Amino acid sequence: MYFCLLYPHLLHFRFELAHMTIDILLSTYNGEKYIEQQIHSILQQSRSDWVLLIRDDLSHDSTPYLIHKLQYLYPQKIQIIDDKSTNLGASQSFSKLLEKSKSDYVMFCDQDDVWVPNKIELTISKIQELEYIHSKKTPLLVHSDLKVVDHQLDLIENSFWKYQNLDPKQGNFLNRTLVQNVVTGCTVMINQPLRQLATPIPNECIMHDWWIALVAAAFGKIAYIETPTVLYRHHQSNLIGSKKWDLKYIFSRAIDPKNIKVCFEETIYQAQSFLDIYRSSLAVESLELVETYSDLNNLNFFQKRTALLKHGYYKIGSLRNLGLFLAI
Repeated sequence: MYFCLLYPHLLHFRFELAHMTIDILLSTYNGEKYIEQQIHSILQQSRSDWVLLIRDDLSHDSTPYLIHKLQYLYPQKIQIIDDKSTNLGASQSFSKLLEKSKSDYVMFCDQDDVWVPNKIELTISKIQELEYIHSKKTPLLVHSDLKVVDHQLDLIENSFWKYQNLDPKQGNFLNRTLVQNVVTGCTVMINQPLRQLATPIPNECIMHDWWIALVAAAFGKIAYIETPTVLYRHHQSNLIGSKKWDLKYIFSRAIDPKNIKVCFEETIYQAQSFLDIYRSSLAVESLELVETYSDLNNLNFFQKRTALLKHGYYKIGSLRNLGLFLAI
C-alpha cells in the first residue's frame, strides 16, 4: 500500500495491463486437416489475456463442427461470429472480423499454421515499446519472421524472409509497400487506432495484410521481430505463397512478363482505392506518392520508368526490379 501511495502512476499502469485485451482473428475455410492443431497452439500461449474470434467462410468440410466443439470446450476463450453471409474470401472475411473486434490489440491467424508458445508475449512487448515511443494514438503494426515447415511440421527453412528473399526493413516505407508487401498477416498485431483507420477493407485490396500495411506505412509506424513466431506450414493448398526463392521460381514468376504485368495491375487498382478513401487525410508527400503510383498506367514507356526511379517504387531484389522495369 505504501508503495502504491508513493507511485500512483505505476498502480494505474498495472490497472491498464490487467484490463488490456487482445482479439485473435481467425477466418476458416475447409480447414479440417490442421485447424485443431492451430487452435491448440493458441490455447497453449504463455499469455492468456486474449479471445479468439472465428468466422467460418462457408466451409463444406468438418471445419464448422470442429470449431464449435472447441468453443464448447473453451467458451471463455473462443467466440464464433455467425453473420449468415455468403462466402466472402479471406480479405473480406477478415474485414468482417475486424469490424466485430473492440479490443485494444488485434492479431491475425491462419488456419493451418502453429504458433510458437510466446508469440503473443513477444508481439505485445514490441507494440507496447512502440506505444511508449510514438504514443498509443499512433496507428501501429508489428510483424515477424516465420519458420517454414512441411505438412508434418518438419523444418524446411528457419527464416521465411530468407526463403522468399524478403527484407522486412523495406515494409516500413509507403513507396515500397505500394509495389510489394513484406508483411505476413499471420504474424501481425495491430493496435486499435490502426484497426479503426483500416476498416472496412475494400474489395479492391489484394490481401487484407497488404492493405493494413499500406495504412500503417502512410499514417503510423511499422516494426518487426526477427524471431520467428509462427511455424508456416508449406503444403499443397498454399504453394504459391510459400515457394522458395530459387532459380526455378525466379524464372517461373519473378521475371515472367505476363505474371508481372497482372500483379502490377492489381497494385495499381489497390493504390487507386487507397487514394479514393484516404486522399483528404494523406500528408503532402504521401499523397504525391500514391497519386503518382495510381496514375502510372496513363504514362508512356519512359515516363513510367522515370517515375519508378524518382519515387523509389522498387521491389526487393535486383531480379524482381529487372522484371518490373521490363514488363510494365
